[in-house]
Amino acid sequence: MNTFLLFLGTIFFQIFQVHFLSLLNKFKISSTPAVGAIFSCIGRNHVGIVIGWDGTNITIQEGNLDGKTNSFAEAK
Repeated sequence: MNTFLLFLGTIFFQIFQVHFLSLLNKFKISSTPAVGAIFSCIGRNHVGIVIGWDGTNITIQEGNLDGKTNSFAEAK
């Protein structure tokens, strides 16, 4: 039984390394906008994505402006 649990633990750790740890390199915190960046306003349940940045002007697509969890149909 202990050998089997050790085997499962080893497999879990390998899956963790491949899938979870590889995601850490895909996200970063920055104060400079980047197209595709996701943002959240703490305390407001407000989220959005940067869809344009020319070095001066930023274009964002926002969601959840009313602080509610709306259905997709309502959000359209």
